[in-house]
Amino acid sequence: MSKISGSSEDFKVNFEFRFNPDQNQHDIELGKRVGLINKFAKQEKRSFPGVVEFIRLYPVVRAGKSGSEVFYLDIFVKNINFPKRYIAKFQNVNATIEEGEAAKNASFASICGNVSNVSDRNIDLGILVYDLAKISDHIEFRAYFLDKNYSDENCGLALTSVYKQIGQHPNEKTDPKSFLQDYDCYLNRRSQPLRRIKSFINCNQRYKGISDLAEAINHHYMKIVNKLENCLVFPYLVHGDLHARNLMLSVADPTKTELIDFAWVHYGHPAKDFSLMEATLKYMLLYEFFQKIDRPDNCNLHMPVVAFERFEQYLCEHIFELPEINDFENHMRKTDGILDHHIIGLRRTYVSLMALRNSAKQILDAYCAEHDRTSGLTSEKHFLISNFLITFGLSGFPEVQPIWVLIGLDIIGNSIHQR
Repeated sequence: MSKISGSSEDFKVNFEFRFNPDQNQHDIELGKRVGLINKFAKQEKRSFPGVVEFIRLYPVVRAGKSGSEVFYLDIFVKNINFPKRYIAKFQNVNATIEEGEAAKNASFASICGNVSNVSDRNIDLGILVYDLAKISDHIEFRAYFLDKNYSDENCGLALTSVYKQIGQHPNEKTDPKSFLQDYDCYLNRRSQPLRRIKSFINCNQRYKGISDLAEAINHHYMKIVNKLENCLVFPYLVHGDLHARNLMLSVADPTKTELIDFAWVHYGHPAKDFSLMEATLKYMLLYEFFQKIDRPDNCNLHMPVVAFERFEQYLCEHIFELPEINDFENHMRKTDGILDHHIIGLRRTYVSLMALRNSAKQILDAYCAEHDRTSGLTSEKHFLISNFLITFGLSGFPEVQPIWVLIGLDIIGNSIHQR
């Protein structure tokens, strides 16, 4: 355990993390964080039913490179054998303050629990702490989805539950933005997705297939840009970063859900919170789940590309009217080279997407009826365009399956322009 001296009221803090290979540097970085934890705990201790015995933190593995450090934070008090649970996020002071302000909007709309923050400008470090008040046995949706011991249906229930909190807060007092301006933070990432796609176009003749696919995606993108030139987005409160790691649920009851990490909360298009989760399911979690499924040693882990193409086409064909799971399975089993573990993974993903899209339909039908009577875009087109733009922005992420993303962008782009 690590305990920082300086006050008789400091708490014992157990940090299950190494901040630096060099012991001296590790101790320095540890001391900074333990100091902030102690400040937070001293602020909160009046609400505890006993004396704090110790505090334990262990890391939450994150995707991307945001520069933040995220930990589960458990506070144990005397004579109680279960902890008070939080999520703690360390980042620089400005980012801590900005996210704290964004979280206030989410809290006001009741999509966020209590959020506290403590900062120290002398070391340019802050801690933002999210109270997991509704869930004592919390687990990330990503971990839940990838654990084959939990059912497909429960994965769908968790998504249905969380989306009851989303897309419910239009704000007429915030000025509308152009569609592309609203999605700018997703498109203009450090990974430079547009330049990345364009770099694939200039290929040797031997790799013309890659060049043709990239050129088609760039063509879809430019057509969408032109189509949306005069299209305004009516602002709704959105989480903005609703992927599988930012959704927490109860192990015992997956209908109990809670969101974390509100750094991207803003007013914008309500489809974003559906599109990012859908992209996470299709381009990240599906392949990860294949690796968790039992299969013979000589069995091919990898799903044929034509199977993913068939999967994406099926989703674009039916959009909000997805057929029953047995119809989907029968459709996918007709694909050459598809194996049982591929069907198992596709089934789980499809059940989750059914729940997601049922919720998206309700929100986007209402959005179009109440706030978009002039653009000529249906709720289906709003959803597909959002999926395209969000997926386009993720295309440079190392966590996604790159070929699946390129195929998905082409199929979604075609579907947008054919409707």
